[in-house]
Amino acid sequence: VAPGTRVLTMPGAGYAACANAGAACVSDAAFLLFLHDDAALAPSAIAAMVEVAYAANAGIVTPKIVAFDDPRSLVTVGWDLDAFANPSARVESGELDQGQLDEVVDVDAAPGAAMLVRRDLFEALGGFDEAFELIGEDIDLSVRARRAGARIVSAPHAKVRHRGVRHERTRRARRRRSVGAAIVEERVGLAEAERLWRKRRASRLIIES
Repeated sequence: VAPGTRVLTMPGAGYAACANAGAACVSDAAFLLFLHDDAALAPSAIAAMVEVAYAANAGIVTPKIVAFDDPRSLVTVGWDLDAFANPSARVESGELDQGQLDEVVDVDAAPGAAMLVRRDLFEALGGFDEAFELIGEDIDLSVRARRAGARIVSAPHAKVRHRGVRHERTRRARRRRSVGAAIVEERVGLAEAERLWRKRRASRLIIES
């Protein structure tokens, strides 16, 4: 752990609540970076996102997200949203990074796997809506930010590798690992039915808001 790092333990809390609690611990930063624990930043990623934020006067910046084990494979560079707030990646499945998306552009939403948010905007919006336990809190924040007049832009020269949650058709994926003398079983994926339920619930909450 880096010097000065503060680790919060919040058993049972959803991602939105944890992210809000973490943001509340930071008092002297112009920007907040939200990053999933299965994502890895390129060395210059944060600097590139901050540079774009200032140059574009953006409230939220999303990096170029690539596959964790194959950085040539694009995952997305921001999201487009349909009328029901369902996100779609701005790349084709299996599309390779050949510089075709290396322009700074406005996008509808920023994936929560890695997003830079201007601190004053985050506070004005009241942070993430904690009604979203998992899936949708990033889209909701993006929608509210755009309604408030903030820009959401891509920073394609900021690269982030992301492993992502596996979706299992019949069961929740789990893995076992050793912690001292004990064997711990932990959940690492979502059953497809639960994933669809969470996506539909997120869309309903966003539309209702």
